[in-house]
Amino acid sequence: NLTANGRKLLFLLLSQQTPNAKITVETHGAWLSNRDFASRFMSNLAIWGVQRVIISGNDMFHHREGVNTSLFTLDEGPLHDFFSQFRESYNRDPFEVRFGGAIKALPFGRGENLPPEELHKDQQCELPIVWERITSMRQLVIESSGNAYLCPWSRSPSIGSAFEESVYALLQRALEGPSITATMIRSGPITAAKEAGFPIPDGVEERSWSCRACNKIFKGARIKGLIK
Repeated sequence: NLTANGRKLLFLLLSQQTPNAKITVETHGAWLSNRDFASRFMSNLAIWGVQRVIISGNDMFHHREGVNTSLFTLDEGPLHDFFSQFRESYNRDPFEVRFGGAIKALPFGRGENLPPEELHKDQQCELPIVWERITSMRQLVIESSGNAYLCPWSRSPSIGSAFEESVYALLQRALEGPSITATMIRSGPITAAKEAGFPIPDGVEERSWSCRACNKIFKGARIKGLIK
């Protein structure tokens, strides 16, 4: 379920009507265990204008933690029924649904406590791929708290709060001028950290572009007030 904060944020983003923007909701799948609730919840997301829903949780990390990931699945029958009922009621398809699949844990957060064989590959920075090239992969990640990130994994500093500024304003400030994120896209997280005065933790390689290194440097940091 979306928290009250999450719903407020979703309505705010939809009201901004940012040109060419598409909204994806990523959620764990616990609510899928109740078929009637799942149908009502998905109908609401579709009516609100969400274009894609990604359902995560069925991964190696949750398996290892003992989570019953069978709760995070919805078989084809109920899903097919929902799509059919929605088409009949609204004469259009609702949205794209993707399931996260059995991926391994990423090398930060609670995943840092897992042995290397349980971890995803040592993830490298995707910001240059996602933002410097002209690609349909461009995305802005906004957590239910409102904190917005250019990084797909929310490792780089937050570029601000979507509750305080429009998405357009956040992007303009983050990508123009000598900002931390703009430097990161051009030269990597280590250079960006040095220019912004962030200390480089012991054990972080000088030329590292890994998400693990970025997480150690910028964990919890926000860009607002830190632009040079």
